Amino acid sequence: AGVTEPFARAFAKPKKSKKGDGGADRGAGAASPLPKGWDALNPYKEGSPPEELPIEQYPDWVPKLVDRHPPTAELLQFATLLYLEGGAKAVVDGMEPEMWSVLCRRMSRAKIKAHNQRKKTEFS
Repeated sequence: AGVTEPFARAFAKPKKSKKGDGGADRGAGAASPLPKGWDALNPYKEGSPPEELPIEQYPDWVPKLVDRHPPTAELLQFATLLYLEGGAKAVVDGMEPEMWSVLCRRMSRAKIKAHNQRKKTEFS
């Protein structure tokens, strides 16, 4: 009944902030209630947190918690070496399934980012 564009879409309007609430800056400078750094490990209400020791004094598995997977370049180099030595079968047999999965995810993510960047510069 008189509508010329049946599927015209109206974009959402930005929400207006109330006077004095800070608007978009809300929470930007707010202090976090959680402790930072080594103090976050303190299990006691009163007293000091445990002392931080040199990394050599911890068991062998502790550093692996921090650095779980090698960098993408190392994984890619290892996979390429395996491929050059024996083809795709050597890569499947030589790499741990978890590491192969990590490499595939990272490469896929890198491809998507490169594609998005290309599209962004194309339309800018």
